[in-house]
Parts: sequence; C-alpha cells; structure tokens
Amino acid sequence: MTAHFGVMIAGFLLLWLGAEGFVRGGARISSAAGISSVIVGLTFGAIATSLPELTVSWIASFTGAGAVALGNAAGSNIANTGLALGLGALIYPLAADKEILKYDFRYLLGASLLLVVFTFDMVFSRPEGLVLVAFFFIYILHIIKRHRVAAPLPVSGDSIVIPVFLFILGGSALFAGGRLAVSGTLALARALGISQAAAGLTIIALGTSLPEIAVLVAGSVRKAPEISLGTIVGSNIFNILLVGGGSAAINPIHINRAEALFQAPALLLFTLLLFGVMLAGRRISRYEGGFLLFCYAGYIALLFGVL
Repeated sequence: MTAHFGVMIAGFLLLWLGAEGFVRGGARISSAAGISSVIVGLTFGAIATSLPELTVSWIASFTGAGAVALGNAAGSNIANTGLALGLGALIYPLAADKEILKYDFRYLLGASLLLVVFTFDMVFSRPEGLVLVAFFFIYILHIIKRHRVAAPLPVSGDSIVIPVFLFILGGSALFAGGRLAVSGTLALARALGISQAAAGLTIIALGTSLPEIAVLVAGSVRKAPEISLGTIVGSNIFNILLVGGGSAAINPIHINRAEALFQAPALLLFTLLLFGVMLAGRRISRYEGGFLLFCYAGYIALLFGVL
C-alpha cells in the first residue's frame, strides 16, 4: 500500500510541475508570436489550474477507467466549491463580481444541468461528451468577445528556445504524471477496498484540485478575492465541459445507478449552493465559508455511505 501511495504522490507532483511548465512555455510562445495578451490569458491562463484534472481524466478514459474520469471532474468541482472557496472565505471574505454572476455562472449552471441529464441513464455517451466540448469552445469565444482588445502584442525578441523547452518538458511531465496518478490511485483504491468512482470523487479530485486551492488561498491572503473567485468559477466550467465532456468523447462512460444518482446531482447542488451564497450579499462571508466547509465535510461522509 505504501508503494501505491508513493506512486500516486509522485504522479501528482509531476502533474503540478508539468502544468506550470506547459502554461508558462505556451504563454511565452503565444506572446512571441504576437497573439493578444487577453487571448493568452483566457486560454493558457484560464485552463492552467484545470490541466491536472484534464490530464488525469483523459488518461483514465483512454485506459477504460471511465468512473475515475467522471468522478474526478465532478469531485474537483465540489472540492473547489466546498473546500477551496470555504477555506478562502474563512481567511478573507470573497467578493462576487457582477460579471461573473451575469455571464459565467450561467454557463456553470447550464453545464451542471447538462451533466445531470447526460448521466441519468447511467451512460455518458460520446455524442453527449462532444456536446459539452462544443459548449466549451462557445464559452471560450464568448469570453474572448467580452474581453476583446484592439491590437495584439508585438512580436517578442526574447529567445524562443527556453519557452519551447518548458512547453515540451511540461507536456511530457503532465503525461507521465497523469499515468502515475491514475495507476497509483487505482491500486490504492483496490487495496483500501473502495470503488473507482469514490476514488475519483475524493483522492484524485483533491489531488488535482490543489492548484485551485493554492490560488484561492493565496488570493485571500493577499486580499485579492476577485482573482480567486473568478479562477474557481472558470475552472469549474472547464472541468465539466472539457474534462468531463472530453473524457466521454474519448470513451463512453458507464456508471451504476448509485453513481448516477449521486455524482452529478451533488455537483449541481453545490453549484446552486454557491449561487445562493454569492447572490445573498454579493460576497462570501467568513460564516458562509464555514458553512461551505461544513457542507463539504457532510458530502464526504455521505459519499462513502452511498458509494
């Protein structure tokens, strides 16, 4: 069991380091090519914290572990909302930006509802996954349109060798880390006698959500809550549309009745809970942060009773 745990931790470390190198290298290459700084931020910057989830879920789907892929997507969103936002608000109250409530949250709610509908029959099919992936690109086009700028950055004179090296090395580390994280977690789950879905919703979801938790806690400590909340909402949208949808597009995901009645509905409930908290006072107070943490603890306790 110790060896399985070591493999899993090594995989997560490679994932986080790989994501950092991949994003930094890709952003520098894009800037050097004269691509708008806003476009760079909305692509590499926005997807940065979701790369561990993306890599793990897609690799899990390729290897036939669909329950892990879907559990990771749903569990990461629940961890982002209950654990990350709860901790962040406990440190410093989080302001709810009007634009997030008006635009981004509609996509998050719509994506959550679609996931409930698509998994209710216990088969998350390839066409359904492609629908979510299509909505991901629609969302990207929408945020680019909302933040359009007149002219791109000028072509950088900096050397392109180091960014390319970081990009390739980061991508390789992401792949290797994803393989290790999936294999190590599945072996650990078998040793502990828990299901693939439960492993995806807890162990893998927490491991791949650590970048979001780190960003949010750091933003709260620096009293920059608008960065923190925007990161979480954007990451949750990407997790459903690109991570979950992409996983089903790779391989149809079959789940049992208990998983169908628990995973996506729990994600939807946490999404609605977040909306209610944000709408109540246009901020997430320390008390509300504590309530989110309490709900997350209750969800974890219920999860092992159901799955």
